[in-house]
Amino acid sequence: PKEEDDLAVRANHSLRLLDGRDWGKPEAQQYSLMRHERAVCLNTVEINLAFTTNAQPDIRRYWAVGTGFVALEAEDSPCKGRVLVFEVVHLDADGKEVGKDAADSGTATVTLRRKWAIDSRQTRGPVTAVNCVDGKLLAALGTTPSSVRIFRYDVRSETLLAMSFYDTPFAVVSLDVVKNYILIGDLYRSVQLVQWRADKHIFKPLAKHTKEPIKTLDAKFLLYNKNVPGIVITDGKRNLRVVYYNPISDQLQDVADIHLATRGFQLENAAHDLTAMTIATQDGSMHILMPLDEQLFRKLFALQAALSAFDPTNNAGLNPRALRTIRGTPIKKKNIADGDLIFKFCSLSYDSQREIAESLGTTPGKLLKDIAYIQSNIRHKFY
Repeated sequence: PKEEDDLAVRANHSLRLLDGRDWGKPEAQQYSLMRHERAVCLNTVEINLAFTTNAQPDIRRYWAVGTGFVALEAEDSPCKGRVLVFEVVHLDADGKEVGKDAADSGTATVTLRRKWAIDSRQTRGPVTAVNCVDGKLLAALGTTPSSVRIFRYDVRSETLLAMSFYDTPFAVVSLDVVKNYILIGDLYRSVQLVQWRADKHIFKPLAKHTKEPIKTLDAKFLLYNKNVPGIVITDGKRNLRVVYYNPISDQLQDVADIHLATRGFQLENAAHDLTAMTIATQDGSMHILMPLDEQLFRKLFALQAALSAFDPTNNAGLNPRALRTIRGTPIKKKNIADGDLIFKFCSLSYDSQREIAESLGTTPGKLLKDIAYIQSNIRHKFY
């Protein structure tokens, strides 16, 4: 068939900003991409617009979108991409920009306006991840190998200029930033931790996770154990791993793992809280990961083992202990309690609860109190 007859080719992708106060005028809230261009990643970024590095920081928040162009010529033709940076503006009925006070009153229309664009001549490949560090834009460009580049705002040209780069093994799928620490998730080479040195304008590699080929889907920072920074990784074999950085050995060491039984594509920290995380999966389910103190974890882990022995085939014929054991590696750390299995204790009969509690040397009331404590923590962090 002709190219014009292919609906997937003729249809242009677009970005649309939805405002809960006014769902009308979708054309004013939409930005159409170029032909054959697809949006790959999106994130909020904070850019410093100060005139010099010594001046008072002028931090502004924008939306950054990384794109890629679908290659129609052949599979071996190079793929290109762009970085588009948008700002959200509020316009009155005459199309003039107004302040936030008028926007909060509901008299203004919210719309997208393109601020900057980093074209394909600078990216030389698809843009697979975007973020920000130290008031500068961070973008992952290209594949096999890819590179992470940092762009600063130039006052004279009023554009974003590249100032440094860091090469990665294969293809970057995620970028997460805490202070000046950057977590890079690679499609086939797990994750690596890098530090941005603003004084020298360089990336300093700190540690890599493993030499084994792990297909990373997403990776994020997670605080646990008295604000010790941990790293959560989901991979293509439906596993979830928790690792932490050991500055003595300069390695990322595994501390916990669990099998999700589905691919976790998106990790998100709770709002203003790096000690809890949601995991969006391929089958549409949502998981919650949060650290526990040592004493409570030991109680719940013992309860989990007792529930597995009490009814080992209560998960659609699957043994819960075997179901949650990670795949693809001989080293298994566990150390993650299965909340789905533990919460089933609440639905058991009182006689069954008492039998399990007596085997653990406690009472059903104490176990139910521990479970209620977890549920209250979840409501506090996510609702």
